[in-house]
Amino acid sequence: MKGVLRGESVGFEQAFRHLSPSGDREPTLTVRELANSYQAWEVLTEAYRENFPKASFNDFFWSWRYAFLPLFKLCLAEVPKARLYHTVTTGWS
Repeated sequence: MKGVLRGESVGFEQAFRHLSPSGDREPTLTVRELANSYQAWEVLTEAYRENFPKASFNDFFWSWRYAFLPLFKLCLAEVPKARLYHTVTTGWS
């Protein structure tokens, strides 16, 4: 799971396979595991120590949580089967 959270030891496609339900298969990781597990805490505190040691940990924690939890939930959402998908926008507004 550390590799998925860090994005280092697995490619994007591999990480997405762990998060995304596929057919009859449930995702191998849950939002709870990604947000509240001991491994997630270790990755989060390590990222804080390495990248933002002088910043407030409280601010870092809540910023991380509010930035990534919606992304994790989106990755875990079931995508309806379709031949074609159209995006609402082409990028950040």
